[in-house]
Amino acid sequence: MQIRHGLAAAVNCFAKRAPAAERLCQRALFCSGSASPKGDASKSWTIDVPTVDPYLKRQPGNVVGELSDILCEVGSHVYVNEEVAVIETDKVAVTVHAQREGIICAILANLGDEVRENQPIYAAHDASLKLGYTSRRWAREYSYRKARKEKEEQVERERVLRLWRDTQEKQKQEKQSHERQRQGHHQSYHYGSSRNNWQRYDKSTSGNHSYVPSIDDALATLGLKPGASKRAIKAAFRKKALQYHPDHNSDAAAADKFRAVRDAYDRLSRS
Repeated sequence: MQIRHGLAAAVNCFAKRAPAAERLCQRALFCSGSASPKGDASKSWTIDVPTVDPYLKRQPGNVVGELSDILCEVGSHVYVNEEVAVIETDKVAVTVHAQREGIICAILANLGDEVRENQPIYAAHDASLKLGYTSRRWAREYSYRKARKEKEEQVERERVLRLWRDTQEKQKQEKQSHERQRQGHHQSYHYGSSRNNWQRYDKSTSGNHSYVPSIDDALATLGLKPGASKRAIKAAFRKKALQYHPDHNSDAAAADKFRAVRDAYDRLSRS
């Protein structure tokens, strides 16, 4: 009887901050009386929405967000700095923590409520005796849900990472395949050391090219006049070869022009 009167006195303290506190604590008195004898009703307090940065609040009213998770029930035993509620904002999730150890005697807000800064979420009083196993059931359940959620998130992260790696590997293989095909059809050229001649290596046509231009045609191809010196022929060939080399000229006709320049130089070099 004395305990009930003591808890009723604590209710009057909450009523000024949260009008619903008195009704909820009275209900806790008669419906959850087993939790009340464990606490000290003379030391009562509330667990409030924390102060947040201005960019998280909505005006008017300093609304922080929507109450998305109420972790405790009446009779729950909470520890200092323990997470007891979650508020979803339009930017991040804000957690509500107990300022001190105690027993929850009333829940002052409902799921889905828009809560304001410093608004009471729970009414609580200090715990003076060792509590039973059930008073920490909420914490065990929350720990289990949190661990399961973290595991699911980890599995999802690994799935996304694996998908990204597979995509990267596929793109790499496609690029390598494309490069091999390009190299297979590309006609490679290099400047030979023997006779200072540009030579062409083409597996598809090597040894089958039989066209030999006349001296006049060869001179015309290199842009020379009859009687040009070997030095002039060599300089003209280098200029034309660099101009039409397929590695430097993307024109479709560049390879044929380069072949003609090479044949012209071969013809003049043998004359």
